[in-house]
Amino acid sequence: MARVPRYGQLKFRDRRGDPKDPQTWEFKDKAVNIGKMFSYRSYIPGNTLAAAVWTFDGVTAENYPRGLPLELTIRVYRSHMGKIDEGITGSIVIRNPETGEESREQIFTGRDFAIDRIHIPRQLYDSRDNQVDLFDDLVTSDGKTEVWIRCLRPGQYFGMARADVYLSAREASYTLNFLKGLAGIWLQVMLVTGLAVLFSTFLSGPIAMLLTLTAIILGFNRGFLDHVAISVLNPENMKELVLTHERYYGGGPLEAFYRIITQNNLLTELDEGTLTTIIKTSDLVLVTCVDKMLRLLPDFEQFSEVRYLSHGYDINGHLLLQHSLTTLGFLLAAYVAGYFMLKTREMAQ
Repeated sequence: MARVPRYGQLKFRDRRGDPKDPQTWEFKDKAVNIGKMFSYRSYIPGNTLAAAVWTFDGVTAENYPRGLPLELTIRVYRSHMGKIDEGITGSIVIRNPETGEESREQIFTGRDFAIDRIHIPRQLYDSRDNQVDLFDDLVTSDGKTEVWIRCLRPGQYFGMARADVYLSAREASYTLNFLKGLAGIWLQVMLVTGLAVLFSTFLSGPIAMLLTLTAIILGFNRGFLDHVAISVLNPENMKELVLTHERYYGGGPLEAFYRIITQNNLLTELDEGTLTTIIKTSDLVLVTCVDKMLRLLPDFEQFSEVRYLSHGYDINGHLLLQHSLTTLGFLLAAYVAGYFMLKTREMAQ
């Protein structure tokens, strides 16, 4: 498969308020944190007013003549087991963001680690059992509509992120998508080759190979290293860390090693003293050097188009073009630097 998804904007309605009075509703960017370290998804509690709301644009009869093909990949969290052989039920409502008119609840069963495909037909019914048209009544004049999802089981939770609910625009060619995935691998090979050629202009073969391997390892773990660097270099900027990065606690590598051997947990502040000052200063210098080094290396993790292919999604052509131009620019810089290093080495000899 090569699905082409159309994503919307996600917000969460808080559990407090009057269900019949929209003026009392409160919306937030994040919902409940159930204690998972991976905070990519927020969770809404069941049998409450809490809901996840996606706003889609470009919803027209020309784009979706047969209705809205929704696909869901939500997560289910059970605070108690309940009936283990039964799934956790939820509801989907289509709502006009301008008029507030909404469809009758459509019940579904949340399936963890699976894609649910739910078709929203053009002819629907509202809560008063009156027939409504999807595009005439539930979509604004500029093509916007809202999809509201709630969890109906008390004590249970649905976990969702922005990319977990989308409209399936069309099915692209799998053969072309496969070729795009091969092109992404080829770009990574070119980057590795460029690094190896650059290092070989001023280092011996074994050292150049080890340095290239080190650069590849750093490149594939750049996201993690970036988060560690930001957590150490900007520990006071909590707002930026929460919105754009996942906060890593425990300090830099030296502080983390010290906490391991002294059995200190990650959240406890180290005792003030000369040793703590030396550790934190050394971590600051080390992480700063790593942060500057990462700016010179390609982000191999972002060049992995195969992840889209393996999950059945179409590889965006603009993304592949962006990666191709980035590779070309890096190779040009690497070969120019290698040329001058090789010429300098020949002159020294």
